[in-house]
Amino acid sequence: MVTQYFGNEATGDINGDGVVDWLDIGAFTGAWLSTTGASNWNAKADMVSDGTINFRDFAVLSQNW
Repeated sequence: MVTQYFGNEATGDINGDGVVDWLDIGAFTGAWLSTTGASNWNAKADMVSDGTINFRDFAVLSQNW
């Protein structure tokens, strides 16, 4: 994939495999409603960079799926 060659990841590609798909949805749900420092925190799921995984991040993920 071109994105992997250049090191660019698509927004919403939480697991880093070069595509935004159901695997990213699964990773996202595992981090749902977590905040920075929580045991289930996943920085890649915080797509709006506000420290909370919520509906704003889900909207970004959905647009790129």
